Amino acid sequence: MNLKEAFHYQNFLNSLMEKATINVALIGGALRITKKHLRNKANPDAENTEEVIEPSNYIPTGIYVNLMQKIIEAKAALTEAISDAKSGLDFDIDAAVEANKLRQSAHSALKRTASVNKAYEQTEHSSDFKFNVEGNQVTYYYDVEVSAVEMFDKKWLRDVTRKLISDANEVSAKIDTAMVNTQVDFTPIFDVNDTFEDIISEFAEAEKAE
Repeated sequence: MNLKEAFHYQNFLNSLMEKATINVALIGGALRITKKHLRNKANPDAENTEEVIEPSNYIPTGIYVNLMQKIIEAKAALTEAISDAKSGLDFDIDAAVEANKLRQSAHSALKRTASVNKAYEQTEHSSDFKFNVEGNQVTYYYDVEVSAVEMFDKKWLRDVTRKLISDANEVSAKIDTAMVNTQVDFTPIFDVNDTFEDIISEFAEAEKAE
């Protein structure tokens, strides 16, 4: 598998582990409940009975333990294989990915700066007070001419944002090429197209066969 497939499989293993831990810890999912109906105490003519309730579709906890151990072993082996594969590259792919996240974040922020801080001119209305000829205080209204200008060089900011996205695209292309062309020495133990239910059922069948 290549690096892209390896990272996808890593996410698949994480998802399997999450589902395994959720299912094995279901409240009452591993309990056999016994209810003793003591009717005779209240009614001498009635008989006591015992009711046993088991969880539906119960899968032994040991099955989950085996599956989780397999997932842990596979994840460790895959992570090591990915690390070995990345060490053969002529650049640090993890550092490149993180730097690109920052470039894209900076690009978005600066683009927004330019879009929400545009120069404009407009007329507003305001009011004040004055005394009229009778000596009474009255309100009067007047126009306010408002003009706003950018406190940054628009061309400079445009050049910076273009450089950021250009560099990000260049690095992304390099990362994409490495992800497809770099091989990872790992053999999957689960089919990535199988559901969790498929896999846990296979483990249960395998244990019965033993």
